[in-house]
Amino acid sequence: MREIYFPGFNFKTFEPVKLLVENFADSPKIIDSDKAETVDLDDLVRKLFSDSEKMTQIPWTQNQVKKEFMEGLRSLNTEIGHSGLTIRDKVIRFVTPEVINRLSDLEGQAMQNRYHEIIELAGSCRRNLDGTFLLKIGFATQEETTSKDTILGVMAHEYGHALGEILDSAVFEELKAYAFENFFLRCFKKRLGNHLTPMLDEGVHDTALFYLEQLLIRGISEEAIIAHLTRRPFGIFQPEDYSRFL
Repeated sequence: MREIYFPGFNFKTFEPVKLLVENFADSPKIIDSDKAETVDLDDLVRKLFSDSEKMTQIPWTQNQVKKEFMEGLRSLNTEIGHSGLTIRDKVIRFVTPEVINRLSDLEGQAMQNRYHEIIELAGSCRRNLDGTFLLKIGFATQEETTSKDTILGVMAHEYGHALGEILDSAVFEELKAYAFENFFLRCFKKRLGNHLTPMLDEGVHDTALFYLEQLLIRGISEEAIIAHLTRRPFGIFQPEDYSRFL
């Protein structure tokens, strides 16, 4: 029997989402898609990143971004009141985009079975039999063309996959990862995560982002989402605390 996630919460059927954001660098405010205006996608991307990035990229090094990611985890531990977020059992390895997307026939078939398509990977999280994790970040050689915040978001996303067990639902597994990515960027970088990008189809990742938007609009925080999907406390939230907002 497939597990039911967030019982009592009725997710909307997928539809293209348009989001408007106010106080982008401070307190995120997400407006329901029904009340959002249609925007030009290229213009939206420019608006979201022009102020913070100034449309130029500052080169980063792998050691710098790893150090900043660990600093972010320590900051989140302070935020949620415990020391459980570490990389003690995790190896972070930078590889090129070509390497991370080079799949064996078996890997390609597994991706097709889970996601119903072959997707282009920015990162991956492998859970080893000994309980350790290998987080691959596919941005080696991209230090001068990709922002450091983008890399931190990918690292946080893959770290989110390492929380709890792998879920039987690909959509809710991605939702767990996006919730942690958003929590990391909101608390540590004071900005929102990838769910600001308009969602255009019913793929696993876009559906997960659509679900995240619905939960956040309802007042269910990333911490409550993570607690529910990992089936363990996360900060002050217990696995069923999301139901207080229904």
